[in-house]
Amino acid sequence: MYARTWRFTILPGKLEDFVESVRTLLPEAKKERGFQGFVVLRSLYNDPKPRCTMIGFWQSRAHLRASDEGLFLPRALAHLITCCEGYPVIQEQDVLLAELALHPDNRLMSC
Repeated sequence: MYARTWRFTILPGKLEDFVESVRTLLPEAKKERGFQGFVVLRSLYNDPKPRCTMIGFWQSRAHLRASDEGLFLPRALAHLITCCEGYPVIQEQDVLLAELALHPDNRLMSC
């Protein structure tokens, strides 16, 4: 499994808009071949400019790279950066160990 991490600094007052923007991307992400899911983490609550990390999981490096070639990545970036300060830091990483709780019928779970 492979991952793409995105580190964002969210503009003051835009955290809810950012979360909603991520939610609206899920249907498109699910259409991407090899997409396995994602998780979004945020910094402490009292930070006026919350820092969020989104980790997207992909079945293979080839699937991850193929997602760069279509329109999903640029559309996602254009959608998310309206809530952010600057451009996110994006990295590809190998997943060395993962234990994720999936719904019994293998559907992605949302919090």
